[in-house]
Amino acid sequence: MTADRDEGSTSDADLRVDVSDADVAAAKRAWVEARDRDLAGDRVAALHESYRRLVQTQAQQIALAFRARRERRQRCSREE
Repeated sequence: MTADRDEGSTSDADLRVDVSDADVAAAKRAWVEARDRDLAGDRVAALHESYRRLVQTQAQQIALAFRARRERRQRCSREE
């Protein structure tokens, strides 16, 4: 997982986090391993919540990237 500030930003609100496939896979492995080892229920629940949030965040970043590419293509085609 990487974190970058948008150019020219000065606040934490402008901080962007990129979630990789490896981040999601590691979170899933941690959750499944904890579940399979019968660790405390609250630990398993916390790991599952972390995994769920990473999946959700990655889905959002994929959607944002898709929309940005589509908007650039539409802008380019209008300029032609």
